[in-house]
Amino acid sequence: MNIKVNGRDMSFTGNNLAELIDRLGLDRAKVVAEKNGEAVHREDAASTPLVEGDVVELVRLVGGG
Repeated sequence: MNIKVNGRDMSFTGNNLAELIDRLGLDRAKVVAEKNGEAVHREDAASTPLVEGDVVELVRLVGGG
């Protein structure tokens, strides 16, 4: 399926948001996600399906000082 991730078109063969985050090599505990303009709680990533045309925004949290 074709989806948009952080403004870029991407071909994705997985089923849900958690699989996308894993495929991108991101730590789910440190990512904030939005699907089609709606925030997705971290614990809901595995149960949030992705379908053709979805728009996903991912932001990685980074600490420091």
